[in-house]
Amino acid sequence: MIQGTGPALSDKIKIDDIKIDETSSFILIHLNLIAGTLPLRPLTEALAWIGIVDNRLDTLRLDAESVQRALRCGLNAVQIADVIRRLTGTALTTAAFDQVTSWAAHADQVHIEHADLLYTSDPELLSTLYADRRVKPLLDKPISPHHAVIRVGKREQLNQQLQRRGYRAQSTQETPGEPADVPVKQAVAHDTASAAWLAMRVYQALGDLIPQALPIPGALSDELKAQLSLGQQDQLEQAAGQLVEQLRQAIRGQVSMLAPSPVAPNDPAAIRVAVEQAYRERQPITIEYFSPAQGRMTERTIEPLLPIRDEGDYSYVEAWCRLQNDSRTFRLDRIVRVINNEDNEYQFALKPDILGEFVARDFIKLESPYIAECS
Repeated sequence: MIQGTGPALSDKIKIDDIKIDETSSFILIHLNLIAGTLPLRPLTEALAWIGIVDNRLDTLRLDAESVQRALRCGLNAVQIADVIRRLTGTALTTAAFDQVTSWAAHADQVHIEHADLLYTSDPELLSTLYADRRVKPLLDKPISPHHAVIRVGKREQLNQQLQRRGYRAQSTQETPGEPADVPVKQAVAHDTASAAWLAMRVYQALGDLIPQALPIPGALSDELKAQLSLGQQDQLEQAAGQLVEQLRQAIRGQVSMLAPSPVAPNDPAAIRVAVEQAYRERQPITIEYFSPAQGRMTERTIEPLLPIRDEGDYSYVEAWCRLQNDSRTFRLDRIVRVINNEDNEYQFALKPDILGEFVARDFIKLESPYIAECS
């Protein structure tokens, strides 16, 4: 049993304790509520998926089932932890966050997805299509001598390429779960719902990279979902996943440093002292760091290059990241703990001829709210 006491949230919610029962695999959050002062937005978000013990709002239960419900609402482990942080005013402990991450990973292991298939009775024709440089990028690997999976969002483009080659692709069903003959107005409504759903899922998925200005209401999500078939939802989920991954790659190392960390450091004062000592003595230090770009805990060996810099509510240290083989900015409250490191060799040498360029470049970078963070 791990217990911790959280701070008061402007005297609105007082946390008696947060308990993690590892045997029964659930997290109980006991709140000492003062009537009329609830933080309504995070409470409303949490009530869509979190469990309530004995119908009392002062005792919330987070377990594998509630995490599954949160995933169905479009949240991930980081976003679940952030809702708890905004509700209670304190970040989850490392053990609690690891448990939530484990539940989310287990629930997300198996998917049943719909896919568009290309069928031909002639296996040689399928081989010919895969040899075509304009057709091949539109197809995934074949699943049989007669079947190939069409890549998400490439159905119409594939149909055009087939028509140019003299093939008339007959469709047994225009969209999985939907009839082929759909009135024009209804088709427009479906297109609008599809675009809105795709935009919503991308927006929700980016919530672990940058702060969300406004959470998506559950009622809006349900309304859009009701207008889409299961097949459409699956295909849009795949398309959203591809878009988010492309965005991750495009902004990797340029993640906003303004969002609060959902994981609490073990000993903030000791961590700061250790980083300051590593800078003074020019020694590497191994840390366990919460990376918002990856949405998980990471272990890094870093070499502090500049003194700790305090900006607003947060403190930063510029350090050489051995894994990235480049300088990165680390936010101190995202360093969960310092790991004992017997390696005392400082590999990155600040030579006089590059020192001026390095300091000028990185101090300019520190002025921006988007800082190159270790990914």
